[in-house]
Amino acid sequence: MTLLKKLLPALASALLLTTLTATAQTTAEIHYDFGRHIYNDLSGEKPILIKLGHLSYDKWGRNYGYIRLNPASERLYDLDARLQRDIKFVDAPLALRLEYHGAMRYMADRTHAISSGISYRFHNEYVDLTVAPSYRYDFGYEKPHNFQLWGDAAWTSWNRVWTIRGFAVLRTNLGADEARRRVIFRAEPQVWCNVNQFVGVPDELNLSIGTELRMEYNTLLPEAFHVRPTVAAKWTF
Repeated sequence: MTLLKKLLPALASALLLTTLTATAQTTAEIHYDFGRHIYNDLSGEKPILIKLGHLSYDKWGRNYGYIRLNPASERLYDLDARLQRDIKFVDAPLALRLEYHGAMRYMADRTHAISSGISYRFHNEYVDLTVAPSYRYDFGYEKPHNFQLWGDAAWTSWNRVWTIRGFAVLRTNLGADEARRRVIFRAEPQVWCNVNQFVGVPDELNLSIGTELRMEYNTLLPEAFHVRPTVAAKWTF
């Protein structure tokens, strides 16, 4: 519980400060995860996911972050948090990437990591794509030095009714206790229908209805690949 008390205020403060930029977008999502109904080995997983996310740009680069909570009836079941800052020194699509990633499972299994690398961004009116290879340092491991490849993308239809976005991350995990978890992969593509783009719906109703595919390898169980669909609602601030 000590980690949670220390981590959440810092992350919340970081997300709040970045909302001061002109092109900020902060979102709150709630998901129902169907993974427990698809895989027998995930029958004990909690179905409700809450995710707070933030994305903003300024003249010096980009801020990205999220906090994902998996609450249970009596205690916090799962916590995953990531903060990224891309720093641009010149007017080019390349930037310096700095990142913190922390996770906690069952209020006991805690991990912390920092990474640094180079990010590349391509964007136009409809598409926004970022790729970043990084060196990752995992605290508390006998072999903490790892490699991480991150990518995120967003696409919006011409009428702005549909939005597809998501991220994927592939990283080594050389210090893991179980040798079978030497590589970890996670991807979370999302499809959203933006309700306020329909005729007659007020623009202020920033509600989106959609789904997410949580694709994970070596995260929940060693040498196991899971695809977990969700049904979700999102509010954009």
